[in-house]
Amino acid sequence: MNCSKCGSQNQNGTKYCIFCGTPLQEDATRTVAPRWKVGKLTIIVPIVAVVIIGAVIAGVIIARSGSKGKSGETQWSCFGGNSSRSNFLAAPGMTYDRMAWKAEMSGRTRCSAVASGGNVYVCAGDHLKCFDAKSGKGRWDFSDENSVGSYGNFDETTPVLANGSVYVTGGHNDSLYRVDTGSGKMIWETNKGRVYAADGASPIFSDGRIFLDSEERELLCIDAGSGKQLWRFKPSEDEEIVHGSNTTVATSESVYQIARRGDSFEGYGKLYCINAKSGKASWNYEDPNHGFISLSSMGNKIFILTGEKGGAYGSSLICIDASTGKRLWQYPEVQPGGKGSEFVTTACDEQNLYILSVEYPRKTDEESGDYVYSLEGAKYRVECLSTTTGSQLWKTDLEANTSYKFIVVDNSNLYISGVLEDTEKVICLGRSGGSKTWETKVDQYYDADYQQSGLARCGGQLFLTTELYVGDFHDLRLYCIGK
Repeated sequence: MNCSKCGSQNQNGTKYCIFCGTPLQEDATRTVAPRWKVGKLTIIVPIVAVVIIGAVIAGVIIARSGSKGKSGETQWSCFGGNSSRSNFLAAPGMTYDRMAWKAEMSGRTRCSAVASGGNVYVCAGDHLKCFDAKSGKGRWDFSDENSVGSYGNFDETTPVLANGSVYVTGGHNDSLYRVDTGSGKMIWETNKGRVYAADGASPIFSDGRIFLDSEERELLCIDAGSGKQLWRFKPSEDEEIVHGSNTTVATSESVYQIARRGDSFEGYGKLYCINAKSGKASWNYEDPNHGFISLSSMGNKIFILTGEKGGAYGSSLICIDASTGKRLWQYPEVQPGGKGSEFVTTACDEQNLYILSVEYPRKTDEESGDYVYSLEGAKYRVECLSTTTGSQLWKTDLEANTSYKFIVVDNSNLYISGVLEDTEKVICLGRSGGSKTWETKVDQYYDADYQQSGLARCGGQLFLTTELYVGDFHDLRLYCIGK
């Protein structure tokens, strides 16, 4: 079943598009077929045949006119782009490589921007702000009056877009807020004091439901329309769910959640598959040797980013069948010869998985016996794997002395943000082989520390959020690259 708004494919029976949140139309075959009377003969012409013929004719007209579809360009709805956290937008590649505008804001943020319908939304301190995506002009500013100037802010998590609303967690009461995208007015506030709004723990939307973390390290399911809590899921007694920007992914039928023992990522990881309607676990996958750090998914596959037992450095990827919980393949990233790789982030499309990784030279400390990593000589690269087999298809090394942070992908390109000394930049690589297509400087600072917190792709544009520190002063900037 394809979404009529963004064109993305969804499983049959899905009520809302998992990519943009648009309600999906009922199957045309359920419509009653018309009847024509010719003499004593009644002719029944199935509507589905008419629809198919019409679609074929329309397809031919579109093909002949050379019109390019805008599939997927309507929305970047949450951290990772959609409920799969795939960092993928089904849209044509960008060719325009200049910064269109930047917005400077007070406050701080650890979140990505989200975008839809010509608007871009970002959290800044105790405010949720909406900007015009083309001009960068502010449209509205929402805040919980009790949160202004207080500890309760919106700056720790990325909001989520659905149903003509933007949902954001935090505020004075650590709540989930639903805000109208047009007016910036609050529609409702729910689960006061129960929502975990820190460490990048960002909610997601799927099939009319919002999934988010609780203070008790439980997974909460909220009805996106009414704000009513539908269920909560708690792992076994010695386990707790993992907070993070991408520790939860969802489909119309299931939600997948990372859990752990104690307060460490090291040495143990567990993935739960939970029925999205009932909140009951369907299966779980356990790894006694790796802590699970983040999730993404595509099709019927779940990709788990893991950490080595005994340390946070050195990573690997595990691919799980989303229906059965069976491990399909693992891609190890502990290199021989005293070197180890750490995965920074991933992105995936229908066929390939892209890994942004960094390789640190390392040696063993003589006193402690622990690994010691050197930032000098660190090498960043992008690797492309087959999602079917886990085999490497290509890899490309990135420019030295640059720290890279985020990666997103569309139908043609990969876009990677990074910092070279005092300069922020974004580079564009071809999806098929990793060759560099263009590079643009976003901004330049001197005597400052800064942290990139998110990269989003929507409507022929890229949106980069960065927090800047100069002494005790910190500033938030939102950059738009594109037309």
